[in-house]
Amino acid sequence: MCPTDPTTYRFYEMIQVYGSTLKALVHELFIDGIISAINFRLDIKKVDELEGGSRAVITSARSFADHLRCANSSLPFPIPHR
Repeated sequence: MCPTDPTTYRFYEMIQVYGSTLKALVHELFIDGIISAINFRLDIKKVDELEGGSRAVITSARSFADHLRCANSSLPFPIPHR
């Protein structure tokens, strides 16, 4: 079910549109594995634009676990192996 709050929906929409591309980039840079949804840092900044208006800059720094470590864990989902 889609979120009803406009801000939460935009995050949901971003993942729906760019999720597979972000996954491909993570796998290209780090090989197979997962990025943590628990062990991460999040930073949000407001940046004013020269033309007027502002943007939200959101940075998520997450830990990464390779597929060998993941295969030995008790994750509730399968880890793809290449």
